Amino acid sequence: MLVLYTFTVCFGDAYKLHTWVPVPLAVLLLGLVVAAWSVLLTPRVPVDRCFFRTFDLLLVAYVLDLGVSLLLSGSIEPTNLHHLIAYATVVGLYYFFVKFLFAADGVYVTYEVRIRTALALSVVLVSIYAILEFVDNNLIHLGVTAAVKFPTSLEGYQPIFIAFVRARGFMVESGVLALFLNAFVPMSAVYCRARLGTARTAMFLVLAAVALLLTFSVAGVASAAVGWLAAWGMYVSDRRMVLVPVRSLLILACCLVLLGTIAAKIPTEIWSVTLDKLTLVDATSGQDRVRRWVAAVDVAAQHPVWGTGVGSTSARTGEGLISFYLTMLKEAGVPGLVLVVSFLVAVFREILALPRDDAYKYAYGAGFVAVACHYAVISDVWYPWLWLLCVFIVARSSRRAALPFTPPAAVRDGG
Repeated sequence: MLVLYTFTVCFGDAYKLHTWVPVPLAVLLLGLVVAAWSVLLTPRVPVDRCFFRTFDLLLVAYVLDLGVSLLLSGSIEPTNLHHLIAYATVVGLYYFFVKFLFAADGVYVTYEVRIRTALALSVVLVSIYAILEFVDNNLIHLGVTAAVKFPTSLEGYQPIFIAFVRARGFMVESGVLALFLNAFVPMSAVYCRARLGTARTAMFLVLAAVALLLTFSVAGVASAAVGWLAAWGMYVSDRRMVLVPVRSLLILACCLVLLGTIAAKIPTEIWSVTLDKLTLVDATSGQDRVRRWVAAVDVAAQHPVWGTGVGSTSARTGEGLISFYLTMLKEAGVPGLVLVVSFLVAVFREILALPRDDAYKYAYGAGFVAVACHYAVISDVWYPWLWLLCVFIVARSSRRAALPFTPPAAVRDGG
């Protein structure tokens, strides 16, 4: 069930079975039934309690706070209830249930290789499809991607950066594809290097990088840059030195030269649009975001404790704020925002606590920081990627803590 779930996280909205049931969620709902039946047949399923941490209570308190803030908002509509159910379902299934599946009966130790293989394959699949979609929509026009159905609201999807339609992969919006790649490319690259070697890992990274660039998501690329910069800062902090091995330095220099050459060939119009997006002055999305954020801050100042109720923005305007953190501030008040941010900080501390010889430490740091930064300009927390990344981080931390007491025969994948 975990392998199937990990493989389907790339499909997003394109193949969702119902408006509220994307494919990964459907897999987990089926898994919930299977898990419950298994527990009934085998009442004494051993669960590694190290996977469940004290900071998990922050998420429980966060969902409860959403419910209380809605009750005290004075206005409860179907949209409000739908959002509350959605948040509770996402936290309950994407985080707690997946964590239970990792912790039950030694699943993570036994099947880690299979789960990571499925995740790496999902990155390859969605990257290949994103490139294919971009080429098909902009160059060859053969209708290869016609089998993937998108909402009618996106039929007039406007080109950006001169005349190109952005690659969306299996996702509705290109920025969501960038979020997916930022979450899983770093950790999958570490796994591929251990299993396939440096050359094939380089091919994997090039494929994912091309897919990321074809999304034309300035926020996604900028978040990725911040994430990798944070990982480098962690590396320097762990070793108390800025120097890196000569081989790595040469590879980095070659990559920078290649990127500089490509950048010099890119038309100035593209750089102009990119700068406008980074400074939030472009008319396509930046100005609209700023307008919504300013309005949200004004409303949040009037309702600082309990907010206006989860889902109230969509209920009143039919659209969101395009910022997860400001959405929480406006709809759940300061307590809701503090709870969810405190949870993210606690997970990041798990990354920092990993030993410096753990190759996944810096990959998790790059991916987690990139995703956390990206959520400042998007609000699609319904997707499983952040939560699955958090589970992987906690699982790695739990496994590292248990390694001295784990028989060598039970340890796999570079323990």
